[in-house]
Amino acid sequence: MAQRIVMLLLLFSILSFSEVLATPDKIVISNFEPGIGESMPQSFWSPYFPALRSLVRYVQAVPDQGVILTAGVDKTRYSKSHDGSNGGLANDRLITLKEILLDMGLAEDRIIKETCFIKSDTGGVYRFVAVEVSLLPIYEGSDTTIYETRYVQQENYIFFNRYFGGMTLGISTAPDANFVFTLGGRLRLTDRIVMEGQVGHSLVTNSQTVELGRQVDAYGLYYGLYFTYRVEDCSNLYDTLVCSTTMLNVIIGVSQTENDTKGQFDYLLKRRVFEGGLTYRYHWLEVRGLMGYGFDETWRSNDVKYGWSTRLQVVAILFGH
Repeated sequence: MAQRIVMLLLLFSILSFSEVLATPDKIVISNFEPGIGESMPQSFWSPYFPALRSLVRYVQAVPDQGVILTAGVDKTRYSKSHDGSNGGLANDRLITLKEILLDMGLAEDRIIKETCFIKSDTGGVYRFVAVEVSLLPIYEGSDTTIYETRYVQQENYIFFNRYFGGMTLGISTAPDANFVFTLGGRLRLTDRIVMEGQVGHSLVTNSQTVELGRQVDAYGLYYGLYFTYRVEDCSNLYDTLVCSTTMLNVIIGVSQTENDTKGQFDYLLKRRVFEGGLTYRYHWLEVRGLMGYGFDETWRSNDVKYGWSTRLQVVAILFGH
């Protein structure tokens, strides 16, 4: 009986050791959906769990072994006017894999290096994360640095690639000010939400009536802050998201338009408005129709007058996404 127990224990040890030896040296998880990082569903990761657990058990059982984590994104273009790939996606995917490994029991001091890449090619094979077993640096006779994080950006600066949305130049109607020319700067908060700040000034004076019927020349000034939500029809085609170049957008924001004189009055009219509307964009040209509700201040009175207003803008996107 004792011999049988010893044989069973020995057989169990051999099977367990064989399972450790059968652990893969590298596991690659690829074909992430374009534009998605940490929000991939649990069903995407689940098929890899058995191999990842086996790898973690092996690394924890062998004192001189660690892991190297890598992640990458491709250069998939979301549309002709928007490049969606960025270093943030690779970083998100790498962090998710790291959290999974730590939850499975991997000691953090076994992580040798983390690296993110941005590839110049397009395809699911370049949208990946990987974990690879490697010898710990202290056993290679190197310095005692075990943990190193390195991010590689091959083409563009991450800030401009991810957030900068470009500059705009346009023309807009304004209350009692004929029209104003506008200059704006844009930031991409997400792939679909863009924040834009604008300033404007009229090049043509308009005639305003002040006290005793006297006419003075005035210039129009304009300030605005807007948020635009892009509405597009996108479809997957050969690992690339293809979107229509004609884009319908929803826009909301606040603006102030005022008429200023060069003489004794600081201003003749100030209109502050909360606005909303639709924009229609074709390539680099955008037409905006805005309706707003706000109030007017005039130099004649301390009272304000509330009411509705409408404006039309035509904006050219000089550069950027």
